[in-house]
Amino acid sequence: MKKTILLVADDDVVMELLRSWLGRDYILLEASRCLEVKEALSNLIDLAIVDYCLPDGDGFEILKVIKELKLKIPIIFMTAYSSEALAIKALRAGVTDYLKKPLNFAYLSGKLSEILEEMKNEKDIERSESRKVFIVDSLAAFLGDDPAKGLMREVDCDTPSTAACKLACDVTSPDTEHRPPLIKIFTLGRFGLLMDEEPLRFRGKTPEKQLALLKAIIAYGGREVPAEQLSEALWPDADGDVVCSSFRTTLHRLRHLLRSDCAIQTKDGKVSIDAKYCWVDAWRFQRMATEADSMWYKERHGCSDKGYEACRKKALILSEQAINSYGGDFLAGDIRYSWAIPMRERLKDKCIKLISKVSTCYEHSRQWKKARECYSRGLEIDAFYEEFYLRLIWCYFKEGRRSEALTLYDRCCTVLSTLGIEPSAETKVLVTKVQTHI
Repeated sequence: MKKTILLVADDDVVMELLRSWLGRDYILLEASRCLEVKEALSNLIDLAIVDYCLPDGDGFEILKVIKELKLKIPIIFMTAYSSEALAIKALRAGVTDYLKKPLNFAYLSGKLSEILEEMKNEKDIERSESRKVFIVDSLAAFLGDDPAKGLMREVDCDTPSTAACKLACDVTSPDTEHRPPLIKIFTLGRFGLLMDEEPLRFRGKTPEKQLALLKAIIAYGGREVPAEQLSEALWPDADGDVVCSSFRTTLHRLRHLLRSDCAIQTKDGKVSIDAKYCWVDAWRFQRMATEADSMWYKERHGCSDKGYEACRKKALILSEQAINSYGGDFLAGDIRYSWAIPMRERLKDKCIKLISKVSTCYEHSRQWKKARECYSRGLEIDAFYEEFYLRLIWCYFKEGRRSEALTLYDRCCTVLSTLGIEPSAETKVLVTKVQTHI
């Protein structure tokens, strides 16, 4: 069954190109103004492609409408602006991807397939968890007060979800314990390569272009990345023939650098890192975060009263393991590469959300010290995330540490002032309560 995509743009040329590229594979709905979007959203939409600039507003207004309607729709922004600040703002606001004009339609087609497949997998996990809840509840109703009922639920709640286990044990998983990888690639907080557990050292000049190609492959997902997309990222101003020659040469040299022709695979014009030969820290974090999210879902929807504590404990353990594996921003030292921004923000967002879940859990159990440690870790990752300042001030307040709370508020004001903004009204109200408390 064809998926439905909402196209929002007032540029006739762009709209016609989108129709010609996507019309055969998808059902297309169109809008040219913000006012038309709400009516279009009354239909079942699987994904939206939104032009940032519109005659009566911008893409963020459409994003706000989608959130108000509580719709879980992936959104791709397209814009002629190449501002890094705008890209970061969009991704933090919940945009799935951010594309610069002129559009690379081959890349867009691949990205749509990737996003829709991810959405399908997430829904499959939810359906799987819902089926488990239904089966357990049905058995419980059938067995009545049979002691085996409680045993079944406790065992089920102590086991990661089927989908998460399958993901962790997949032969393509980058973290297979029984087959040590030959190459380890570190991208979180720092970039580094290990070959057979030894740091890769270069003779003479660092091969910047080969390493940039490796980083770009990972930044674009690491699997089936269009060679054309990689070429445009690394040689944006070069002519076609020069780009093709440069790409082939750089890819050959990268394989030589990694001492393996198998580590980087090419097929049908697409490039992949072979997980049988390469381990990537960003992939490990993503896998661990997925397992943790699956357990949090189970904790909310799939545990009996007796098994709830076991689910929560497992979710906390998996989340803390994932958080500890997050070594810092993706390619933190390569801020000149705009193509690394989407992956950097997605990974950071995953980590921030896990920290928020863990910290909230500790707050509810009144473990203020552990909650403080989590929120502090969150601010190390994103110093501009005001919610963590707010919650950390609250923890200090509950512990009776008034001076630390006020000092933290001063720090919050200083940091946010660099963005030209003030703390929210909620934060100010809490600080007033701290100041006037006797």
